Amino acid sequence: MTDDASGRPIAFVFAGTTFQEDGSAVLLTRDLLRKSVNIGLARAGFAYPLYYNTLFATLREEVSNAIAYAKKKRLGYWPTDKTTIGVTVRTSPDLPTIPPIWPKLWRRLEEFFQRNTSLSQALSTFLNAVTNESMSCLSWRRGGSTISSRCGVIPCV
Repeated sequence: MTDDASGRPIAFVFAGTTFQEDGSAVLLTRDLLRKSVNIGLARAGFAYPLYYNTLFATLREEVSNAIAYAKKKRLGYWPTDKTTIGVTVRTSPDLPTIPPIWPKLWRRLEEFFQRNTSLSQALSTFLNAVTNESMSCLSWRRGGSTISSRCGVIPCV
């Protein structure tokens, strides 16, 4: 399955061999989810949560537990993640140099710079115009010809 808007695959991934045919329908239970590569990456701190409203609450809870574990143990990206405390981005070339942030926010920043040759349009206005996700900008400040922002992201759960 892919996300029609972006073409990125949406899947739960399992390593090894299986008796099931590739692409076959599978009932994903909590026990099966715990064996997925997805949960392994989340527990190791190398996955950010993004939940679609079609994912069962029990499975969202399982992923959230894995993320909470990684955060508590300060694994993977979490010791350096700046999603909720903010980063300063002045130009598009700054993006590859910033500390880790929620990938969807990073993509929105990239899209902002692609569409805006000047910083005259505020990032908050841009986000409100192009998204319907729950993205909450905590504070904004302008510095000369740059926009520095601290944006907290609240994934839809």
